[in-house]
Amino acid sequence: MEPHRHTRQLQIFFAIMALTLAACAQLGLSTPQTFAEKVVAAKATVAQVTTTAAMLLNARAISSEDGENVLRTVDAAAAGINTAQALAAQDPAGAQARLTATVSVLAAMQAYLATKKGST
Repeated sequence: MEPHRHTRQLQIFFAIMALTLAACAQLGLSTPQTFAEKVVAAKATVAQVTTTAAMLLNARAISSEDGENVLRTVDAAAAGINTAQALAAQDPAGAQARLTATVSVLAAMQAYLATKKGST
């Protein structure tokens, strides 16, 4: 399987996960509680932010430079999630702190992109 296709399949998977989590939240279902649940939610948010950025870029609601900056930030967030997972066994508190910081960055990206959705 070519790498680009694999990446696209992962993006689709995480987009579906993001939609599922959003639907659960709207139905009043609980938010992620365990570290593992929070990791899944963070990865779904990565996919959602990536998808939203691509959509806004295609709609010319953000510039190419903005799109690249968002994607670099999302890539760094994905790396932060992976680092948090790797730390979890040896340093659970450090892993949680890393994950919390990463989720904050993703929330900032979501907020930024939300401001651009209104301009389409």
